[in-house]
Amino acid sequence: QDPTAALSPPKQPIVFWLENTIPSDYREAIREGVLFWNRAFEAAGFQDAIQVQQMPANAKWDPADIRYNTIRWVSSYE
Repeated sequence: QDPTAALSPPKQPIVFWLENTIPSDYREAIREGVLFWNRAFEAAGFQDAIQVQQMPANAKWDPADIRYNTIRWVSSYE
């Protein structure tokens, strides 16, 4: 947003969505792991470049929709 600032929010952050199938016990750890990448973006001058949001229970979009960066929980061996 402000190219003259040493640290500035991006014009459009990268948003990752946590799919509802992720067990509640793991959601916060996954969120923290994704947000840890903000340190790398801060070194490049971007503040809070990555955001993590919980997928709404009544979402009108499918987690497989490629327009959304969705972190999904898969528990199969295949």
